[in-house]
Amino acid sequence: MIGAAVAVVVCVLAVVFLWKKDIVVTVRGQTWSRTIGIEQLSPERKSSWCDQKPYDAYNVTRSREVRSHRQIPDGQTCTTERKSRGDGSYTNERVCRTKYRSEPIYDDKCYYTVDRWSEQRAVTAQGTIADTPHWPTLPPLRRGSTIGSEREGQHRARYAVALQGPKDVYDCAYDEARWRSYTQGQQYPMKIGVVTGFADCDSLNHK
Repeated sequence: MIGAAVAVVVCVLAVVFLWKKDIVVTVRGQTWSRTIGIEQLSPERKSSWCDQKPYDAYNVTRSREVRSHRQIPDGQTCTTERKSRGDGSYTNERVCRTKYRSEPIYDDKCYYTVDRWSEQRAVTAQGTIADTPHWPTLPPLRRGSTIGSEREGQHRARYAVALQGPKDVYDCAYDEARWRSYTQGQQYPMKIGVVTGFADCDSLNHK
């Protein structure tokens, strides 16, 4: 009964969140942004089990800690169970099951410092469909391989279309080719969630 009730609830939720309707939206604007992350080499304090410690770790300290547990047999629990003989009569049987206790397993935990590259800042270029998308110009970076050195990091781009619906404005992001395929002021069919109101951006028609 419980399993059936759960299945019904799951089905109802699926219908609620997947139920969609068609609307017509108008392209109000198309914008783009291109970002380049700037990474810096900095010391980071980390920890791991000592057999997984990175080779370049320094300032290492060790601590004996619980890494896992194992189950150890620890006696039995016995009960009397009533079982049918198959002829309408019953018999009592003593049934015993093994008990287990949890025993910790200790290992060496290492705490250390490692020098790692991570994004600390970023530069961005942005514009509209009237502008040619381009990557921003990087500022002077402190090149090298010592603490405080900087390097060019991840490149990220976003091409967004603002879509005016009957009630709301929706923001949908696409790859550059699809983004360019839409026309300012043009109307397109699209689906939105009946209950959630979320736009199904993939359903927006395009050439």
